Amino acid sequence: MIEIWQARLDICPQLEKEYWAVLNAEERKRANRFVKPEDQTRFIAGRGILRSLLGQYLNVAAASIEFDYLPQGKPILGQKHSFSKLEFNVSHSHNLALYVISNHNVGIDLEFIRPFPQVLSLACRFFTEQEFTDLVSLPSKQQERVFFQIWTAKEAYLKATGEGLSGLQNIEISINQTSQQLDVTRSQVKVRLYSFIPRDHFIATVARVEDDDSNLTQQSDRALDTSNKLTVEDHCLCDESLENQLVFRNWDE
Repeated sequence: MIEIWQARLDICPQLEKEYWAVLNAEERKRANRFVKPEDQTRFIAGRGILRSLLGQYLNVAAASIEFDYLPQGKPILGQKHSFSKLEFNVSHSHNLALYVISNHNVGIDLEFIRPFPQVLSLACRFFTEQEFTDLVSLPSKQQERVFFQIWTAKEAYLKATGEGLSGLQNIEISINQTSQQLDVTRSQVKVRLYSFIPRDHFIATVARVEDDDSNLTQQSDRALDTSNKLTVEDHCLCDESLENQLVFRNWDE
């Protein structure tokens, strides 16, 4: 099972104060670098919610959560939390954030769909030749949505595998015309993708790496803490659809 939490980042001053209290010194420095108050609030909310969410899964105080980072910058739980093999990933856009929690290597990306005149030039630069050809063949009014759908898929894949931008060419994606879902036509790592619309004008994709034996985050020796308040069940389904493994939750309900 993979749990996806959705949260609004435009929060009230009281809640902002509560989240500020659980941030560490480095996170507070990062928050203070923002010039616009709304950007600062969203950062504090995003990080505070992440800490609070992980604290519930690990059954520890939110302020005590420690992070390590993979070479390409992907955050993982610090060695302090080696009792758990919990994996997580985060993405945010405008006032919305998505958090994915699993016992497998996962990644998630969220984008706000907006007018984007550079869509074809960026696709030419970052998409494979076949992806670009498929995009150009679409009616112009569909190109922006499909661009963001493919883009979030590539980002989610890179975040799940821990690769940097150089890995963009390692995966090739097509849109299944029947289901409007994503088919992986080529990749170096076996991965499942699922695209969804969390809210009007947003699109997101979650990726789950299937070859977990290699343990890309090097945390394979971590046993799941069954005393967690919230437990992500570790199991695989025979159905190839990632959709059947997803549980969606709202943090602010």
